[in-house]
Amino acid sequence: MKLLVALVVLLLLLVGADRVAEQVAEGRIADQLAADLSSTPQVEVGGFPFLTQALSGRYRTITVSGDSASRDGVRISDFTADLSGVQVPLSDALGGRVSDVPVDRLRGTALITYADFARSADVRGLELSPDGDQVRVTGPLSVLGQDLTVTALSDVALEGEQVLLTAQSFEVNGSPVSSVVSGALSGRLDLRVDVDELPYDLRLTDVETGERGIELSGTARDVVLSR
Repeated sequence: MKLLVALVVLLLLLVGADRVAEQVAEGRIADQLAADLSSTPQVEVGGFPFLTQALSGRYRTITVSGDSASRDGVRISDFTADLSGVQVPLSDALGGRVSDVPVDRLRGTALITYADFARSADVRGLELSPDGDQVRVTGPLSVLGQDLTVTALSDVALEGEQVLLTAQSFEVNGSPVSSVVSGALSGRLDLRVDVDELPYDLRLTDVETGERGIELSGTARDVVLSR
């Protein structure tokens, strides 16, 4: 019985030590990975036990999430990345000497809110909102000599490192327009925003509409994250 109690106590001590070491290392890694975000991110090391990963200096998965980042005038919100095959020596992590973080693979998601997308498009008076898998783009336009508030129902697409909103149909005061007016509006509410520098060297792979904005997905391989 005493042996069993001793083993349980030892196990609890090991688990406690594992959690303490993990929390310290997560804080050190977060400080290092803050360079590409506007604030120190939250870091969560996946897998248990932590110490076996820490002793080898190689972590199976690390999840990083941050509030926002700004890239060439485009504000990125709700950034999350899953890092696989992360290499951080334990002595460096605990000693606060982390300078570079080699990573085998990254998969990340981010959000450009509709308000931020409208600001980045640099067109005055625009309002964007979701409409199923399309985006409603509303703005003031002069059409055939008349000042109108026009709404375009637009598809969202990825072209290289640019996010495109391309109008598929138009409405004025909630009603479809004639082919003549549609022709006069063609291209005038199409929007194009550069997103060529996502955090952690992620390359855009997909975009889609969401309730709050344009949702971005990206990947990267064999990168070294540095301050």
